[in-house]
Amino acid sequence: MTPRRVLIPRIVFIASVVALLLFGLVMVYSASSIVAIAEYGNNSYFFGKQLMFVALGLVIAGVLAVLPYRAWTPLSAWGFWLVVMGLLLLTLLLGFVGLGARRWLNVGFTFQPGELAKIAVMLVCVFLFLEFHARGFSKSWLIRFLVAVLGPVALIALQPDLGTIIFALAGTLVMIWLGGMPRRLFFIAVSVLVVIGLIGISLEGFRQNRIASLLDPWADPLGSGYQAINSFFAFGDGGLFGVGLGNSHQKYYYLPLVENDFIFAVIGEELGMIGALGVVALFATLVFSGFFIARNAADAKGRMIAGTSTMLIGIQAFYNMLCVLGWAPITGKTLPFISAGGTSMLTSMFLVGMILWVSLHASERDPYARRRDDLVIHEGGKSKTRGGGRPAPAHGRSAPAGARAGAAARAGAGAVARTATVGRPPAAGKSAPAHSHSAPAAARAAAAGKPAGARKPASARAAAKPAVARAGAAPAFARSSARPSLPRPRREAEILSLSALRHDRSGLFANRAAPVRLNSPAVNRAAAPAANDRRPGKDQRRRAQQ
Repeated sequence: MTPRRVLIPRIVFIASVVALLLFGLVMVYSASSIVAIAEYGNNSYFFGKQLMFVALGLVIAGVLAVLPYRAWTPLSAWGFWLVVMGLLLLTLLLGFVGLGARRWLNVGFTFQPGELAKIAVMLVCVFLFLEFHARGFSKSWLIRFLVAVLGPVALIALQPDLGTIIFALAGTLVMIWLGGMPRRLFFIAVSVLVVIGLIGISLEGFRQNRIASLLDPWADPLGSGYQAINSFFAFGDGGLFGVGLGNSHQKYYYLPLVENDFIFAVIGEELGMIGALGVVALFATLVFSGFFIARNAADAKGRMIAGTSTMLIGIQAFYNMLCVLGWAPITGKTLPFISAGGTSMLTSMFLVGMILWVSLHASERDPYARRRDDLVIHEGGKSKTRGGGRPAPAHGRSAPAGARAGAAARAGAGAVARTATVGRPPAAGKSAPAHSHSAPAAARAAAAGKPAGARKPASARAAAKPAVARAGAAPAFARSSARPSLPRPRREAEILSLSALRHDRSGLFANRAAPVRLNSPAVNRAAAPAANDRRPGKDQRRRAQQ
């Protein structure tokens, strides 16, 4: 049975993706109908293409989600990386130029291989960072890391496509963060990203114009500031509730690429601020549910893949909305799941498939987690397991017989305590109190076949006192049948201690594969207050020794 902590984020994530896909189909039809009639004579031309890509993307996501968990290995990740590098080379040689860049490759339909480069870099870096934690830093590791990241970046820079480069490097930063790499490496990567961005902006004049239009779009209203100004008009006309679905004025050739890069402006015009905030809420829900899926992943590989895939979707979505609102430079990146375009849809659904792949295999725990699930709790003569209600195994790690023997001994101890105290018979007309603290000693004497009144030498009693203290502080989780049942407060304290030991400095995406030592000082310290509560007082021990 799938735990709720795994099932609920998965359902929320799928619901968010489906809602965005359906909403995107409606908005693509509304935003592109005028352009489709004018250029193709069919108002549903772009809608039909988008519907086909949605269906193909669902197939891709479904296939990726049901792959075995061992499908992605270092070999398969590097193989995918080589395929993407080949497509990028073909784009430079055989691709066609559009909007001043050679980014598209025609294989029956046009797509941008540069979008796949983000995924290829992510998958290779996952296994490189796992190797870094297992074996440490080496020159060969650094060379492979630089080749994996800078190889696709160099080919994309020749197209040129600075926006894709920035998103690919941003995904690498997320991978460094989720992988628990040293802070020094993270700050170095941030510095490299800033330097690459500044160099890319300084080499091309149109990029400098975009920065200038961000600061003052009215300085060139018919040039670099034209799209931003018409986007402002769209949001201004929409107001709070919008002009109505299908009633946009900016889609009448006022706003270029209205069904692609600036579809969020049409949403703001037709549905108003309420509709725009609804889109923001859907993307925020998708991102947070993706984070929970990453947190509940089976291992570090799943956490890094799900976390980075979620961030790639979220970064592109929110950056597109910031561009349309005039708060970020325009890069030509689409709004995932909503903008028209085959490459954007297929890439986004590829990432969705990877996230669902991690979620569907979240119950495949690592060996240490399975060992913790098999721990047995002895309470009140009954044995329980931590593994989600699974029955205790039949071998020696769980001992119902031992638990029943302990219960019988405790019952015998109560009977002896009601009849006599240790060392002397009860007084005439009086009976021993039922709450006598000598009952455990009497029970041990009865179980050993010795008379209850027999006294031990002083040296034996002195030697037995530390043993009692140590037994009182023993942890409640046991693998052997010889350990007695322990009270509930101490068991809860140990559960808290074990939960604390499962988290490391990685934060939200902590590695849960760390082994837990049941006799560790942290567990003993947590159990010590409860053990001291059960330890008899000085006066009670004196009466028991008489």
